[in-house]
Amino acid sequence: MNMIICDVVTPFYVYPILFLPYILAGLVLVAVAILLYRYLKKRKKKDTDNTNNR
Repeated sequence: MNMIICDVVTPFYVYPILFLPYILAGLVLVAVAILLYRYLKKRKKKDTDNTNNR
């Protein structure tokens, strides 16, 4: 019984701590990608507005 608890419960506590830096790095990359996409989309829209006004 004790072995089953160790095999099931321990990974749930250990793995998130081990992989936390990778998870955080992935979330940061996703956030940067979304911000960059929105910025470029806004910039592209502004460029097309400027060319239409000329």
